Amino acid sequence: MTGRRSGRHKDSPVMAGLSLAAGLFLLVAGTEAGMAGSAPQGDAKAARPLIAALCTKCHLVPGFPDDRVQPAVRAPSFAQIAENPQIYTDARLARFLQQPHWPMQGIVLSRRDVANILAFIHELRQEWREKGRTGGR
Repeated sequence: MTGRRSGRHKDSPVMAGLSLAAGLFLLVAGTEAGMAGSAPQGDAKAARPLIAALCTKCHLVPGFPDDRVQPAVRAPSFAQIAENPQIYTDARLARFLQQPHWPMQGIVLSRRDVANILAFIHELRQEWREKGRTGGR
């Protein structure tokens, strides 16, 4: 038995720990990647009053009047966000919306609010994709 392994290395605590760590990594990576392409579990219609009250002051939002937008704020329009899902992933948007930032320091959004806003953006993304397929008609 000198220099030979018993073949039971796969049952060792170290291997079990490595397997668990690898599994958790794949779960987290897969969840973030999956969030980028799947529609969130929110309600786009429920987001409209929140968007009207909070978002349209700094963002141009399709379907809302643009006279409320403050020109000094250079926030991306919702159309720009919708048209660039590789930059504005659901995970990135969710993290951003849940962290206080200028000029939204005083705004606290619930997870439901964030999911609803993401659902609204997904609707815009779907409309943008359909326009692309039909040549904008």
